[in-house]
Formats: sequence, structure tokens, C-alpha cells
Amino acid sequence: MLRKTLTLLPRRRRPFSSSSFPITPSPSKSLTHLQRSSSLHNSLTAHDTDQAWKVFRSFAAASSLPDKPLLNSLITLLSSSLHGGGDTPLKHRLKRAFVSAAYVIEKDPTFLEFDTLLTLLQSLKLAKAASPALALVECMFKNRFFVPFDRWGSLVIDICRESGSLVAFLKVFKESCRIAIDEKLDYMKPGLAACNAAIEASCLHLESLSDAENVIESMDVIGVKPDESTFGFLGYLYARKGLKEKINELESLMNGKSILDEMDTQGGSGGIGVYVPILKAYCKENRTAEATQLVTEISSSGVQLDVETYEDLIEASMTKQDFVSALTLFRGMRETRVVDLKGSYLTIMTGLLENQRPELMASFVEEVLDDPRVEVKSHDWNSIIHAFCKSRRLEDAKRTFRRMTFLQYEPNHQTYLSLINGYMSCERYFEVVVLWKEFKEGKTKLDHALADAFLNALVRGGFFGTAMQVVEKCQEMKMFVDKWRYKAAFMETLKNLRLPKLRKRKMKKIEFLDAFTNWVGITR
Repeated sequence: MLRKTLTLLPRRRRPFSSSSFPITPSPSKSLTHLQRSSSLHNSLTAHDTDQAWKVFRSFAAASSLPDKPLLNSLITLLSSSLHGGGDTPLKHRLKRAFVSAAYVIEKDPTFLEFDTLLTLLQSLKLAKAASPALALVECMFKNRFFVPFDRWGSLVIDICRESGSLVAFLKVFKESCRIAIDEKLDYMKPGLAACNAAIEASCLHLESLSDAENVIESMDVIGVKPDESTFGFLGYLYARKGLKEKINELESLMNGKSILDEMDTQGGSGGIGVYVPILKAYCKENRTAEATQLVTEISSSGVQLDVETYEDLIEASMTKQDFVSALTLFRGMRETRVVDLKGSYLTIMTGLLENQRPELMASFVEEVLDDPRVEVKSHDWNSIIHAFCKSRRLEDAKRTFRRMTFLQYEPNHQTYLSLINGYMSCERYFEVVVLWKEFKEGKTKLDHALADAFLNALVRGGFFGTAMQVVEKCQEMKMFVDKWRYKAAFMETLKNLRLPKLRKRKMKKIEFLDAFTNWVGITR
């Protein structure tokens, strides 16, 4: 018996256990019931929880209880955080409230008002104290104190969920169902929300098919019909276990039908809540192709996924390097009424760039050019050009550059730097000459980094006339140019120049060469 437990001082105390506050005989033991009641009343009026607790201990020592109003006021005061309660901390007072309630339930549960119990549970929720809350419910069941489930069930669920112990609610759910059936008490039946909490614990936390099946069977017995959330949690579990469309086990649960077929038998195609957990499970397992296929089926049934789900699926597909799925999902997303596609567009472009897939980037940009929900800018074209150049696919880079300018996207410093570096990597220096001519006709201003890139490439390629055009442009802009840097580049290039033949056949080139050597200060 709880009262006997309370009269002993244990060797080892545990927080919120009924033995944390032993009720032992005290000097007030000889007080009459009336005197104790009067003392308790005065303590409660003064909000003196310490004194009130001492008086309650004297009642317990005498194997009696205060009058019902006083008793409920005591537990309510101990549970409340609105009053100081003397020098006793709130957590300590909450322990006393728990012990008092548990003692009353065992002694005579008719003394405990439902509202008092709810006040205590609400305080336990605020304290994130799942263990004592569950212990209190267990004490209620043990002593056949059957409070209607809808009065306290949601509170216990919240307490368990917020403390990260939703699985512990499963035991409460099962016992409530048993009591409702065995005692024939309809008011002890858990509702749909409680059933879904139990199925959530089974599917998402335990990932247990047997527990999920038991919950579904209990729902059937107590007459609670599953909804889209129920099937959503089940779908998540089936996806995690690799049960794609058909259920090969659990025939008593789903009659061997697919999730979507079972939903149809329940009276409709269902809402988005059914599919999201399934899709999340696919993502978690990196089964993005299957997720994309399911999205296609969902869309064809007229159900529209939310933006967040699309974005999560696209990100998962890009992480797995499943570019086909990512692009397919984006196309499906475009067909919806989503007003902003910039986030997913950026995810795909970034992923393709990191994985060096410029050809997919180019086709993707072309695909979304006319969509006002996507803003294609010069830096997108630059990324494609840079990726092509890095892969030494220079013809593709040139083609992208031509397309960029044709569509009137203005090239910038990065555009030209990527092309120059790409041409240099393949020693295609004449392309840099052509690029300089195009640059002069454009709007981009020459800066130090760009001038350096042009000069370095042109000198190494032996195109000194064009190099001097760059020098003249720098001088015109009063830009400092490090002659020694290009002198060193020239000396390296000189090894490959055939000056005798050059003098006979190409006098103009000799003039350019002389102009350049004079500029850098080399005497030939």
C-alpha cells in the first residue's frame, strides 16, 4: 500500500517517487480531525505550502484524509506556479503534489476532483516530467480510478512527446483500450488523435510492424477508423521496411492491398498527410527514384504536394546524385501553383556545378528561361561556362558564351576569366585574340585581374600585337602593369619562336615583337 510506503524512509530516494517525502508520525499526531482541518485551512489561506504539507502528513499518519475541498485545494496549491509557497522550490512542491495525489488515489480516489488531477498533469507538463505523469496514470488504473480518457489523454501525450518519450505512451494506450473493453466503459476509449500518437510511436520511433499491427487491431476493436495520418505513419514504416506497394505480411491489417488501395476502401483518395511520411521514408533510405515515381502517381490523382516536401525530395535527389529524379521533381513542381521556385532552382544548379555536369546545367537553364518564378542571371551562365572550361570542353563553353550574349545576358569579368583560363589550359591562344576583340566591343570594363589574364595568355601564345593593345588600354586607364611578370613569360615563349623564319615571312609580327620587347626592356 502506498500509505505504508510513505511511512518509511528509504535508503535511496528517487526524484518524484512516492517515497521521496515520507509521512511519519509527528507531534501533531494527537490533534483532532477538526483541529488539523482548521490548521490546514489557515495554511492554505496563507499560501504556506510548507505548513500545509506538515498538516497533511499528520492526516496521513492518522490514516485519514482532510475534507475533500481542503484536500483538492492543497494539491492545487502545491501544483501551482503562481504562488511563492514559502521557501520551498516549485519542483519540490510539485513532488509533494504528486505524492499527495497518489496517496489519495490509493486511499480513496473519490476524494480527488477531476479538475485537480488535470491541474497537476498540466504542471507536470510544464515541468517536462513524463515519468511521474505516467506513474500517476498507472496508479489511477491500478486503483480503478477511471477518469474519462478525453479529460487527460491529450495532456499525457503532450508530456510524453515534449520529453521525447512518446513510446512510453504505448503502454497507457494499450491499458486504456483494455479497460474500455473489459470494463465496458466507452469513456475510457482513446480517440483518433491518441490512436495516431500510438501508431506514430510504433512506426516512427520503434519502427515495429508488430506494435503497429497491434495498435491498428485495437482501433478496430474500439471502433476508431484510421485517417490519412494513420496511413501516413504506416506508409512510412512500410517504406522503411522495403514494402513498396503491396503488403506481403500483415494481411489481417491491410488485406494484402497497397496503401493507396486501402485508402480508397476508406472512402476517398486521401490528403497530402498520407503521402508525406512515405516520401520522407524514401528520402531517408536514399530511394529517390521510388519517391519520384510516387510523386508522379500522387500528382496524377489530383493531390498537390507542398513546397517543403518538393524541396526536401529535390535536395535528397541531388545529394544522392540522382539528377534525373531531381529534374523530374522540379518539372512537377513547376506545374503546380508554387509562386517561388528559386530555392530548388539554386539547389539543382549548385549540385550540378559541384558534380561537374555543365551539360545538364545548360539544358536546365534553357528549360526555365521563360518561367518568371525563376530568375536566370549572368552568374548562372558563368557557372556553366566555368564548368565546361574546367572540363576542357571548350567548344561547349564557346557555344554557351554565344547563347548567353544572344539572349542579351551581359558577360562580366568572371565570364572572360573562365574562358581565358580554359583556352590557356588547352594552349588555344588564338581564341584569346578573338575574345579580346569581343571584349573591346562589350560593356565590361578592364580591371587588373582581367588585364593580367589577357596579357599572360597573349604573350605565351606569341600574339604580341594584341598584347600591346592590352598594354595601351591599361596605359589609357592609368592602370599599373608589372612589366617584369610578362618579361619572364616572354623569355619562356622565346624558346618556341623561330625568329629567322619570322623575319623573312611576317615583318608585321616582327614589328609587334619589337614593340613588346622595347616595352618590357629587352634588347635583341
